[in-house]
Amino acid sequence: MVTCTVRIQPSDERSFGYKATFSRAGAGVARAAERPVADPRYLYGQGDLAVFLEDLGASAPRIGSLLDELDGGPSAEIRVDIEDEALNNLRNERSQVL
Repeated sequence: MVTCTVRIQPSDERSFGYKATFSRAGAGVARAAERPVADPRYLYGQGDLAVFLEDLGASAPRIGSLLDELDGGPSAEIRVDIEDEALNNLRNERSQVL
């Protein structure tokens, strides 16, 4: 299992609403020193985003809080404990579009 920070930002791809990026860092490591975990994923809207985060292992209450945060601003982040199998699937997916 790997604990990752999933950052949700407005998409830089016209067809999509959100871009999710993944990183991890050890305790006490500055954000600039975080390591990417997987390629970004592009999502159409909040429904797609919620299902995607749930599949990664985020809880419904935390996803709801993230969506509320996105309603109030352009970006948000959530910490997710991603199981090894889900992380491997995330890394091996050919398509970056979900």
